[in-house]
Order: sequence, then C-alpha cells, then structure tokens
Amino acid sequence: VVAHSFGGLIAQKLVSACSQRKCGGNVAGLCLLCSVPPSGNGAMVGRFLRRTPLAAIKLSYRFATASFTTDAEACRECFFGDSLPQSKLLAYQSKIATSS
Repeated sequence: VVAHSFGGLIAQKLVSACSQRKCGGNVAGLCLLCSVPPSGNGAMVGRFLRRTPLAAIKLSYRFATASFTTDAEACRECFFGDSLPQSKLLAYQSKIATSS
C-alpha cells in the first residue's frame, strides 16, 4: 500500500485492522509519504492557528475553495516556494487540478 497525506492515515488504519484480522487480507508492505500521523492533525492545526491566525485562515480558505487549482499564486502559496520557476508551477498546478 502506498499512501500520501490523509490517505496515509487511512492506510495506517487499514494495516491496523488487517493486523487484528478485521479485514479480508494481508498487507505485505506500507509506504507513507507526508502522512498524517495516527493521532490525526488536530494538534498541528491548533498550533498553526495560534501562531499565525491570518495565515491559517487564508490557507484554510484556499483548501476549502480549492483555489489552488485555478490561481497560480494560491497554488504556489499552498504547495511550493518562491524559488519554483513559473513554468514548473503552472505544469504542477495543471496536474493538481486534474487530480483534485
């Protein structure tokens, strides 16, 4: 099983269920990429809100509206840094938009 972000949380729960014989099969391996921890991301979100409330609200809005799929600067702000060339940003944004 290969999983990323929230998919990692789901994959961890799947592996846990399989190890307890609560699923229909066995998992041979697990690869997690930037996974949410088993405890969830509530604590991290709380820290972010306390440290930088305006940035947290802005980022939450970008994710809730998925503006990063149509607004290149929103995409840069959510996923990349200032050093990424515009041409690569637009190419990655296109891939994000088609997979969202």
